[in-house]
Amino acid sequence: PSFFRVNSDGVKQPDVPIFSMPTPSFMHDFAITKNYAIFSDIQIGMNPLDLLNGGSPVGASPGKVPRVGVIPRYAKDESEMRWFEVPGFNIVHAINAWEEDEGNTIVMVAPNIMSVEHTMERMDSVHAAVEKLTIDLKTGLVFRQPLSTRNLDFGVINPAYVAKKNKYVYAAVGDPMPKISGVVKLDVS
Repeated sequence: PSFFRVNSDGVKQPDVPIFSMPTPSFMHDFAITKNYAIFSDIQIGMNPLDLLNGGSPVGASPGKVPRVGVIPRYAKDESEMRWFEVPGFNIVHAINAWEEDEGNTIVMVAPNIMSVEHTMERMDSVHAAVEKLTIDLKTGLVFRQPLSTRNLDFGVINPAYVAKKNKYVYAAVGDPMPKISGVVKLDVS
């Protein structure tokens, strides 16, 4: 995969190839903070060759340890990418992320898929619980805090708070996914 940005004049900047992601991950979304872009390398992966053989292009790799990659938004190459292993953290949609402690800590809020083995084959068995992930960039320690046990996904925030600390998330209630039975307002503070 490659990371790139578009400058304020609308001009695409050069690609930053990410070679430290050796297998295709189902990277459907990512988060940004003021200074960083945050990517997930999850247990759900893309298998294009399986599609040619009549199988599913998406599958789970239960033995893989999920990781979160942090790269400066203005990086010129992958040398500044840092990976943090986060066992059991499989996100498809990021809700928001921000920096704390003078930029030494990254906080990300996202629904974590609790049962990756059901993704694609049995969508009605997929359960995503919203979590707050905190990454201490100084020590490399990663902390997880569940924010809801309900089956929530497709979370949105007030766009004025993208990459800034926010308080409220509005998310769809899966009943089960992809059927939606309502919307909740979640206080992430």
